[in-house]
Amino acid sequence: MKFLKLSVVGLILILFFNFCSSKEDTSIEININLDNHIASIKDFFDSENNLDGFTFSKDTLLSYYKAKNFEPYWTKDENTLAKVDTLLSYLSQSNKHGINPEFFNYTLLDSIYKQIKKLAEQGKDVDKNLLVNLELLSSDAFLKYCYVIQTGITDPRNIIPSESQIIFNKTKIKDLFSPLKSSSVNHTLHKVQPKEYRYVKLQNALEYYEFLSKYDKWEALQIGETEKFEIGSTSPLIPFIAKRLVFLGYLDAKKYFSKEANINLIQPNILNEINKNKFSSPLNSMRFMVIGLINKINQTGTNNRFTTYDSTLFKAVIEFQEDFGLIDDGVIGKTTIEKLNLPTSTYIEKIKLNLERARWFTYPDTSDYVLVNLPAFELYCVKDDSVLLDMRICIGKNSGYAKGSGYVDHRSPMLSSNITHMVLNPTWGVPRNIAEDEIYYKALRNQDYLKNGGYNVYHNGKLVQSDTIQWANYSNRGLPFSFVQNPGGGNALGKIKFRFLNGYGVYLHDTPSKSYFLVSNRAVSHGCIRIQKPVDFGAYLLRGHKKFDGDDVRVALGYKPEKKSYEESKKNLQSLGGLSDKDLYLNRKVPLIIDYMNTFVDSEGYLNIRNDVYQRDESLKEKINFAL
Repeated sequence: MKFLKLSVVGLILILFFNFCSSKEDTSIEININLDNHIASIKDFFDSENNLDGFTFSKDTLLSYYKAKNFEPYWTKDENTLAKVDTLLSYLSQSNKHGINPEFFNYTLLDSIYKQIKKLAEQGKDVDKNLLVNLELLSSDAFLKYCYVIQTGITDPRNIIPSESQIIFNKTKIKDLFSPLKSSSVNHTLHKVQPKEYRYVKLQNALEYYEFLSKYDKWEALQIGETEKFEIGSTSPLIPFIAKRLVFLGYLDAKKYFSKEANINLIQPNILNEINKNKFSSPLNSMRFMVIGLINKINQTGTNNRFTTYDSTLFKAVIEFQEDFGLIDDGVIGKTTIEKLNLPTSTYIEKIKLNLERARWFTYPDTSDYVLVNLPAFELYCVKDDSVLLDMRICIGKNSGYAKGSGYVDHRSPMLSSNITHMVLNPTWGVPRNIAEDEIYYKALRNQDYLKNGGYNVYHNGKLVQSDTIQWANYSNRGLPFSFVQNPGGGNALGKIKFRFLNGYGVYLHDTPSKSYFLVSNRAVSHGCIRIQKPVDFGAYLLRGHKKFDGDDVRVALGYKPEKKSYEESKKNLQSLGGLSDKDLYLNRKVPLIIDYMNTFVDSEGYLNIRNDVYQRDESLKEKINFAL
């Protein structure tokens, strides 16, 4: 069992929202001559001047104020300071979204607010320019905050323009000025906060690792190039590995370090600092666990008993390896140590990048959907925020150069669609790029390759004998042949494929190459997504179907049924009119999301960091830094 649980209770945000909601209940009166103030706002837009720190262009704000005859939103009545105070409260907490408050000109706006508040408390008149600045900078920050929190700092269409079949949240924002049409600042700011579990979990993870970065130096663990530890191995490094796994949540500190040990892993004075930290409720248990570890270590004697790699540590190592995309064999070698050595700054940076990705588009508003996470090489069947079925997948290779073809891109796309049907015992119509880049060369080397692989070859739509073709007389480019692989054990699609509407020609499917599911980097396909448990997945999708169920699929594919008799399933399948290459439609369309999240909190509440398989982090980081 893991012990760092990043709770989704949401108390962090609930407490924060309750705090903010009280801001509009109190106010300090400001003497404002509304007619003069409106004239000052109009004069600003008529002048050559501009405010430092504006995000939206002067013309953009002008369109809003001109439509309202330059009437102010923030600075028109006694609620002025209360409304701005609420806005500042949210802006100051924007680091909970992984965004620096200065992105919204927090310091500048706060300084103007404090000047005006001080004058108001003293009963003095407020300079007209200060009021204009407060009005326009507040509108600018308010619009920017609402837009960014809902859609992201960056525009994903400029980062991954090929992913055109995701309905990004930016496309859903029809009215940029809608926040300024609300009567309650607090209500609007609360409403735009992301509520999805994947997002809130990452926020909790960010809080924990920012806390951890303050109290542990996270010094690198050293291991030789070929050195490795298995159960029973002894090394002075073992207790330090254990400590790291405690902080990452994979090891129960109180149980593991219950005996005396001669190890000084943490400076004793850190205990007082952690006790002072006012962690919010979802992470209190983790804070106390860390404190418990420090207490245990501080109370140890001289008998060192923790240098042996035991079964308790072994289980923790396996779970860590699973969550970090490694081969989960429990062997501690160079690769596992490298992952253990990732500094807390890396955790924080990756969480922030994936918070940005999570803002780009919203998962379907349904309790039942299928999620494919490309960097995790995993498929999840989700219902009511619980994972009912999961499995390993193989995804498209990274882009690169192919023999005789130049640059090719087999990366699996991000998209959102609906799974509509499955095809049992499918044929495979070989895509032209695969025919030209691979099939041609294999046939050129081996005249029997196509026959042995169960391929039919067509020329101008007519079947031809593959062993009569002189492949050396043709170039791979402009090849006048097409290829269809017959159903069977060697078919590249395996025994079943799952279809969904998309413009990339990709689908989910079985595969005869099962060994790839045992490796850690499973980017090996031509773009389609191979799934580890196709029969289980088919049975899951057929839940509640009026005519067919999982046993019917099992029998159709040559497997034993689990609940019904073979004869009953066989009879039920007669209505298909045959078992090969037939469409079996679902009772309902099942939403499918293919996402790219290389840092996420899993269904059990634990942080996973996977390799950036398509090398997208650097580009995203550059775009964010440029925007900031």
